[in-house]
Amino acid sequence: MDMVPADLVEATLISGALVLEGFDEGLDILLEAEEGAGLMISGKAYFALMRLASAEDRPLDVLALLARTRARGVERTDGLILGAMEAAESVEDWGAVARLYTELTSGPEALRRRQPSSNRWATPRFSQTCARSEAPRCCRRQLRMS
Repeated sequence: MDMVPADLVEATLISGALVLEGFDEGLDILLEAEEGAGLMISGKAYFALMRLASAEDRPLDVLALLARTRARGVERTDGLILGAMEAAESVEDWGAVARLYTELTSGPEALRRRQPSSNRWATPRFSQTCARSEAPRCCRRQLRMS
């Protein structure tokens, strides 16, 4: 069976708990694929990884993954935005919920018109949480990239 490496990563992440031990293993695969092999991973694969993080009650990891998709130029999907909305709700970041809802219903252009900031993905609460040492590693890595 011949599969493109990015498709193999996507299939693995979509299979989720059937083949992965959990979110951390999925994140390791994603990071190795993107940073080690230079692959471009799909929004569908990111959404699958978000679902793993949600199942393990890790909302900050979900939000960090959304931030990573934006920094890497991954196509946005409704699933990515809805997953991030659920995570933002669970940490009671109502500003993030509102911005994500605007993006979902009106598109990213409407969000850019409302927020001229270059760091559109990060709310103050999310940024403060990620700056602490217990923040998810993909979140800390994202902050170093910005």
